[in-house]
Amino acid sequence: MTDATAGEATMRRIRALLNQAENAAATEHEAQTFREKAFELMATYGVEQAMLGADKPDRATPEGRNTYVYLPWAAEGVALLGGIAHALGCRPVLLRTQPGEPKFVRVLGFASDLDRVEVLYNSLLVQMHAGLLSATVPDGANGRAWRRSWLIGFVAEVSDRLTDAEDRARQAATDNGGRRAEIILADRGTRVLELQSQEFPNLGKPRPRTFIGTGLADGRAAGARADIGNPRINDQKRDAIDR
Repeated sequence: MTDATAGEATMRRIRALLNQAENAAATEHEAQTFREKAFELMATYGVEQAMLGADKPDRATPEGRNTYVYLPWAAEGVALLGGIAHALGCRPVLLRTQPGEPKFVRVLGFASDLDRVEVLYNSLLVQMHAGLLSATVPDGANGRAWRRSWLIGFVAEVSDRLTDAEDRARQAATDNGGRRAEIILADRGTRVLELQSQEFPNLGKPRPRTFIGTGLADGRAAGARADIGNPRINDQKRDAIDR
């Protein structure tokens, strides 16, 4: 089996696990088992592809892919995409759109990582919206504010879980591959940042997100259960997506 074929087989397995975890017929224990296995495979796959890419020049150049994030809750969808991208070694940039229009995001990274971002974003976006629809706004709470804080909590929890998984996979690769693995993984991050500087030389710093509402903890709890396979911007400049 070639490297490409093996990689495609792994991604199919990850997608299958994500689908199984989302199946309404699965028990919570079964869903959790599917989630954690998919999570583990996703992180390990990313490191494996990084190591393979170091020996193949055609895989050694980062690139950019464009994504539209649609209403409702487009800003929170952008935050989800940004959190996933950052965790997986990519760099997202939000390009200014008009109020009420879909958000336009460019994600920079290596092809294997961009593929991972796409798979996880598509799955987690569905889970996030489904979870919000099933959540109950507490009596007396402002509905929109509570829902927004719930979404922010969901994004924060999922981003933290993904970051932890990636860190563990990278540490395992460094332990097994020594200094070479450490250099390869660090170099990929540098290469992505260089591409970001080339494409967006005047990129502004992300601004902290502010919110009101009491749904943060509930959103984080939903994010902890989510299947992960385990800024305001002015019209004159672009800002990196704030996680």
